[in-house]
Amino acid sequence: MRDTAAAEDRLMWRWIKSNATGLEALGAVTTAAVALAALIGVKFQIDANERVQKTQAAKEIYREYLNITIQHPGLSVANYCSIDRAKDRAAYESYVEYLLYTAEQLIEMDNNWEKPMASEISHHTAYICSRSEWQDYAPSVAGLVVSLRAKLCHQAASCPAPEN
Repeated sequence: MRDTAAAEDRLMWRWIKSNATGLEALGAVTTAAVALAALIGVKFQIDANERVQKTQAAKEIYREYLNITIQHPGLSVANYCSIDRAKDRAAYESYVEYLLYTAEQLIEMDNNWEKPMASEISHHTAYICSRSEWQDYAPSVAGLVVSLRAKLCHQAASCPAPEN
C-alpha cells in the first residue's frame, strides 16, 4: 500500500514538473483576473459612494431651502413686482436663486424632482418672467425655467426694472 501511495506521489510530482510552465501561466492569469475583478469592484464602490454623497448633499440643500422658507415665509409668496425696498428685493432674489440651485441639485440627483421643483418655481413667475438670461444655469434648470417661461410669461406681465 505504501509503495502504491509512493508511486502515486512520484507520478503526481512528475506531472506537476512536466506541466509547471502551464500551471505558472494559469496561476498568473488567475491572479490577473482576480486583480481585475477587484479593480472593477472598487470602481463600483466608488461610484456608489459618489451617488450616496450627491443624494445626501441634495437632500441637505433641500432641507435648508425648506428651513429658509419656514424662517422667511414672506419670500415664498412675495410678489416680485411689488417689492419696493432694495434690501427686500435682494433678499427675494437670493431666495429664488437658492430655489433654483436646490432644483438643480435635486433634478440632477433624480429626474422625478422636476415636477415638484417646477411647481415651486412657478410661484415666482414675475421674477422668472422679468429675467431673460438663463444660460449660466445647469441645463436641467435652464430648460425647466425656459419651459416655465413659455407657459407662464404670456399670462403675466414682467416687472419693470427697479429704480435705484
